[in-house]
Amino acid sequence: MTAEPSDQPRLTDSVGLGVLTSLVPRDLVDDVLGMTRKTEQRNRLLPARVVVYWVLALTLFYGDAYEEVMRKLVGGLRFLRSWRSDWTVPTTGAMARARARLGEEPMAELFSRVAQPIAGPGSPRAWYRGLRVMAIDGVVLDVPDTPSNAE
Repeated sequence: MTAEPSDQPRLTDSVGLGVLTSLVPRDLVDDVLGMTRKTEQRNRLLPARVVVYWVLALTLFYGDAYEEVMRKLVGGLRFLRSWRSDWTVPTTGAMARARARLGEEPMAELFSRVAQPIAGPGSPRAWYRGLRVMAIDGVVLDVPDTPSNAE
């Protein structure tokens, strides 16, 4: 017997989105959208602020389809009681257009304001051969097996 999918978000999805919204507060997103002139001129099904959080959520749930990530985002917002219950998930095409409307400028500005090293110069195991150890989750790079890449 298989379990039926639930309309309720998994707690882990809500926690992931809760962490996301605590790291990237709404006021910061609004400030970045205003600075990059990406605030909407009319009411849309996908306001720019929601698109920013959705693009960020795409990185958390990188294996899921656009619609599923939007469901998780909205489900997490409903769990936090900050979203209308009658809202429906837009089509993939509408989400792709909203992402294109947003562009890269707000995301780059948001990154420059939020991303910073956690480990300081005296932190143990944060350095290897004089270089700070860094990690980027969800990114896999395939490069040719060449002597210069090995170096």
